[in-house]
Amino acid sequence: MESAVGSAAHAICALAAGAGTLLLTRGRTLRARWPLGLTWVGAAATLAWGAWMLIASLGPQVGGGEAPSTAGQLIYAGQMITGALATAVLTRFLISRRAS
Repeated sequence: MESAVGSAAHAICALAAGAGTLLLTRGRTLRARWPLGLTWVGAAATLAWGAWMLIASLGPQVGGGEAPSTAGQLIYAGQMITGALATAVLTRFLISRRAS
């Protein structure tokens, strides 16, 4: 079972990915360090942790623990999707910035 601190960390990473993505898509500033950093760290953490938890929840439960609910698995899938979308926006931003 996840602790409240872990859940807060997941939420902060997802919000950082979303905020960074919005900042990158809104304007083409030359000083995009903060939006790049927010998107990079938030997307990586959200995607990686969501993938890890989804894969772990689909396998057998070690130690007789109970499997996560369907809602929990959907949350992990949502984390993966959020991280993947933020990564796609980050990649597109970096490619367009390199081309100009």
